[in-house]
Amino acid sequence: MLYQLLQIKKETEENIQVDIQLNVDHPIFKGHFPEQPVLPGACMVQILKEVLQQANNCELEFQKASNIKFISLIIPKENTKLTFHIQTKALPEGLLTVSSTLYDGEVASMKFSGTYKIK
Repeated sequence: MLYQLLQIKKETEENIQVDIQLNVDHPIFKGHFPEQPVLPGACMVQILKEVLQQANNCELEFQKASNIKFISLIIPKENTKLTFHIQTKALPEGLLTVSSTLYDGEVASMKFSGTYKIK
């Protein structure tokens, strides 16, 4: 397992904070720059989807990303605890808009805005 879910905190129905702990021994880090392991951006986006599904107790299908910014590298040996701050809005067409910032400690590492279909 790449990460362990530590906590899902629903501040409101639309605002969620999720804490995860990275598994520094996961094989992905051996292949994604063995000399300086970093968490791949695609993994950040996938983890966001997975924690959203758990927080909302539903399956989601990615529709589109209107904006993704990878701001700083996540180096698992330096800090394994990550926090997602997520804002969601359900739309009548069965869609969920999402705006999220992923923090590595105090540093923003990824900003994401996009849409998922609720299955």
